Amino acid sequence: MIAIIFSSCTQPKWTKYSIKGSRVIGLFPVKPIQTSSKLRVPGKGKAQLDYVSLNKDNIFYAISVLKAKDEEMIFNIDDMSPRSLLRKGAKLIRVRSIQVNGVEGKEFLLKYSGRKIKQRMFVDSNKIYTIVVIYTQQDRRMAKKFLRSVRFKDRKFLN
Repeated sequence: MIAIIFSSCTQPKWTKYSIKGSRVIGLFPVKPIQTSSKLRVPGKGKAQLDYVSLNKDNIFYAISVLKAKDEEMIFNIDDMSPRSLLRKGAKLIRVRSIQVNGVEGKEFLLKYSGRKIKQRMFVDSNKIYTIVVIYTQQDRRMAKKFLRSVRFKDRKFLN
């Protein structure tokens, strides 16, 4: 009985976090670090990348939003793949189609150096949302909690 009480006391209080001007929202065990940069997408044009990430207790959590700056630049579901992870040597295990709050996407399961990587990518007109969690088998419950927490707000509630 004491072990159960102690373990529930040590669980972190997860904090809701969203990227300003985007529809995505998710829970992190503590406040993540946010960065922003402008870049050029090959064959597409200029874009803005907003990124929040956290490396805590041997788990890496991240949400990013790639927003097209050119009005005519529209992303589609075929633009999505874990290219950067594959270039680093990750092995693709599975790809499946998913949908969260009406936003279509793909989920990629990869393995790299004994760790699992789940990368979810969603397309919403001129934005690509990417959610990544890198974890070990023993941390799968925390990874699952993070992935299940990610939602998309209705457009009418954008800040």
